[in-house]
Amino acid sequence: MRAPTPLLAGALALAACAAPVPVGTAPAPSGELAAGRAADEPPAQAQARPDPRLEWNAVQAVTDEMVEAERDADLGALTRLFTEDAVLAAPGAAPRIGREQVRAHYRAHFTRYRPRIRRTVDERIVFPGWAFERGQVEGHLVDVQAGDVVPVSRSDFTLLRKDTDGVWRIARRTWCSQLVD
Repeated sequence: MRAPTPLLAGALALAACAAPVPVGTAPAPSGELAAGRAADEPPAQAQARPDPRLEWNAVQAVTDEMVEAERDADLGALTRLFTEDAVLAAPGAAPRIGREQVRAHYRAHFTRYRPRIRRTVDERIVFPGWAFERGQVEGHLVDVQAGDVVPVSRSDFTLLRKDTDGVWRIARRTWCSQLVD
C-alpha cells in the first residue's frame, strides 16, 4: 500500500526550509529488525524485507547522481532519475508534473546556465518504498551567454519512491532560496 503522496509530500516539504539537523550515518538495525523482520512478523515474510543499509545507500546514490548530472548538465541522466509522475516545484513557477515536464524545465535551465554546485544532506529518512532528503545546495550558476556568475544558496527537499521495478527514483523535488551574504 502506498502512502498518500500529496499529504506525505506536503508535510515533508515543510521541512525543506527548516534549520539543518546533522545527518548521521546509515542506521544500523537492531533486535528483530537486524534479523530482517518485525517482532510480530512471521519468518516467511522476513525474506522479502530489504536490508535497510542497502536501501539507505541506494537512496544516497540517486541524489548523488542527481547533483552530478546537474553539474554536468546531463539532461538524459538527470531525467532518468525521476519517476514518470514526478513533480518538480521550482519557486515562482507552476509545478512541472511528469518526467517530460521535468525534462523541459531542466532543458531550459541548462540552455541558460551551467551549474557549479555542491549539495550537503542535513537529513535523510528511508521508509519501506519511500524516502526523503533535506539539505543545502551551495555554489553558483554560470550564465552561458554572458558569462555572469549567479550565486546559489538554497534549502533543498527531495522525496523518493521505490518504483515497481525496484529502482529508487525522485518523485517530488522542491527548494527555497536563501539570502546570500
